[in-house]
Amino acid sequence: HRLSESFLQKLWSLYTSAHYKNTPNDLQMLSDAPAHNVFVLLGPTAESSSNNNNKNNSNEGDQLPDILAIVQTSLEGKLSRKTIQ
Repeated sequence: HRLSESFLQKLWSLYTSAHYKNTPNDLQMLSDAPAHNVFVLLGPTAESSSNNNNKNNSNEGDQLPDILAIVQTSLEGKLSRKTIQ
């Protein structure tokens, strides 16, 4: 889907800007590894205009909000509650 691809491009652009060692293999690892999670904070979206029947601006609903922050988590190992405390 076009919006999914656009979102992944924005997400990966931020990743590579933040750390120069990222590769396309990292994106595959994130999508395949069940212990890895990615949480994304998105900016606000523009409210729909009062004239929703305006066909001249048909892409208005297809725009993604800006990505403000990304947090990647990885669950590793079995830690006991005693170790965590």
